[in-house]
Amino acid sequence: MNSHSGGITLVGYYGYDNLGDDLLLLSSLSLIEEAGHKGKVYIPAKPGISKPLQSVPFKMEIEVIPRFSLIGILGALKRSSLVIFGGGNLFQDETSSRSFSYYHFIAKRALKNGSNLLLLSQGFGQIRKRTNFERLGSILSHPHTHSLLRDRVSARYGRLLSINAYPGTDYGPYVLFRQELIPPCEKKKSGIAVVVLKNGTPAARVIEILEKRGVRALAAVGFHNNHDNTKKVELESSARRRGMEVLSPGRDWRSLVSLFSESEIVISERLHGVILALTLGVPFVWRRSKKNDRFVQSIDSSLKLSYDRSGDSLEEKVIVAMESDICPLRDKYVEELKATASMSKKLISKLVRKE
Repeated sequence: MNSHSGGITLVGYYGYDNLGDDLLLLSSLSLIEEAGHKGKVYIPAKPGISKPLQSVPFKMEIEVIPRFSLIGILGALKRSSLVIFGGGNLFQDETSSRSFSYYHFIAKRALKNGSNLLLLSQGFGQIRKRTNFERLGSILSHPHTHSLLRDRVSARYGRLLSINAYPGTDYGPYVLFRQELIPPCEKKKSGIAVVVLKNGTPAARVIEILEKRGVRALAAVGFHNNHDNTKKVELESSARRRGMEVLSPGRDWRSLVSLFSESEIVISERLHGVILALTLGVPFVWRRSKKNDRFVQSIDSSLKLSYDRSGDSLEEKVIVAMESDICPLRDKYVEELKATASMSKKLISKLVRKE
């Protein structure tokens, strides 16, 4: 076992100007600080991480390491008694096997060093290659691995392999509580819709449905600038053609959170669009996918507000969502989020150690 200095390495998809991952970063750091950590935190990331880091003050010393610097990552892992994977579906090969291999390498090296590995707010999948399933299994079953998982399916899978796997929820919005940005839950008639599309759903159909429901202002939000920009442009063009006001929020996360909070309905293909709407007490519908479905069903399995890729069922779901009371569901999620945050802090405090 290597000698550690009691540091923590925090790992995630950080620095890519992705709103969901920026919130996970800030929430992970908030939990580490609230757990009483006084040592250093190392974060492998792209340079874009500086923007969210500057938005919230932390008392801990944070050192950003170039995301693909092998020497930098190995050095950070050597100095860390605890390695935390902070939110997301990091173990998946749907995007590419290279992504899976990157996170697997870090996890495997941390365990080889004798460090504890803590998977927080994690989901698994999609994993298509059998070899990657086996590699993930070897990580999860290691006695130094602990996990607090964000949906019931991932938690069940984790429990098959380890007694150190626990059910939880996605804690991405936790930083909003720390910053006192959560408004009271109340029904709004603002005439504003937030739409988060990445592919598939016809933009013109979305605008037509919203107009029929009395929506007069649209904010098309791209959680990931590059990936979502095409749909964002399509939505805005379609809205202008129908005389709808197009809102252009700032790219900083506080502006986007404020916009979500003011909206009357959220239509989202991305998971963190759903989670933000739920946290802020805004009615929402979501595009059907394993990741989105697993999260929502873990909060309330009776909720049937997902629509398919064609958008054929979208109008019916929007009508139901806008006429429903979101507040009981919001309260249930907030309760689970706070329980997950509390458990996360206990695990961090327990697993970080000075050698």
